[in-house]
Amino acid sequence: MQQVFQDWLDDDDVPRPHGAEAPQYAAQGIHPRDGAPPSIDELARLKGMTPEVFARIRPVLTPYFGISGGFDVHAASPLAAAVMSQGGENSAEAIEQGWEVGGERTALQIEPDRGLAGQNFTVTVLAQDGQGASLTHRTVIVMTGRPAPAFYVRELR
Repeated sequence: MQQVFQDWLDDDDVPRPHGAEAPQYAAQGIHPRDGAPPSIDELARLKGMTPEVFARIRPVLTPYFGISGGFDVHAASPLAAAVMSQGGENSAEAIEQGWEVGGERTALQIEPDRGLAGQNFTVTVLAQDGQGASLTHRTVIVMTGRPAPAFYVRELR
């Protein structure tokens, strides 16, 4: 899938091995972006992306990866840590993030102060009424490292 994504971004029509360029999308009436996707939902159009896979990874995708630094496993969801780690779901990073999300922390944790300035976060709110209706709202924010404003909204979904 990485080669397909890279082909979606680049401005040539030469597919990478296992990639896809304009000829591979022509039957679907789609043309690769040849640049950064304007939204996460556009990634659902990638060749080989199934609705099931997209639904699973959608909550951890961000269009702002790399703008304020590289991937930080300590600020990632367990799924993102699993995808970005060589060990996958069984990697130490993914397991530790799963524990942290579940409210568990190691008894002694020594790590450098990473700070939050420049970090992107997705804030998800799920509202449900007593009759089964629900609404999910996601907002991507970036922390400024200053008291005011403490963050900027990057994207509302």
